[in-house]
Amino acid sequence: MSSLTPSYRSESPAEARGTVAIGAVQTRITFRGEQWPYYLLALSDGQVFLARHQPALYDAAAQPLAVREILPGSTVRVRYHERNGVRWMDAVQIVKLAVDQVPFSPVADEGTG
Repeated sequence: MSSLTPSYRSESPAEARGTVAIGAVQTRITFRGEQWPYYLLALSDGQVFLARHQPALYDAAAQPLAVREILPGSTVRVRYHERNGVRWMDAVQIVKLAVDQVPFSPVADEGTG
């Protein structure tokens, strides 16, 4: 292969597991006010996965789920394939969904007096 021929590396499907740092699997990425044509999932260990089409989403019992955003802190498994150094996700399984914690304490209802 000559150095002018692009190297197209395609691996068989692989799997990664980790904690979600950032997830955009329901809506496409918006960066600097511009919408990009990708869905994204980044794990806390630094692995980043992209998809041109919305990835399939499954629960811990491997049953299909309606697509929704995955909260940071959730534990997931990602099926992906690597091409040209990019990890393209095919499907995401939510092993344990993080609890959406509200950053406020409850406020007692003091009435309008």
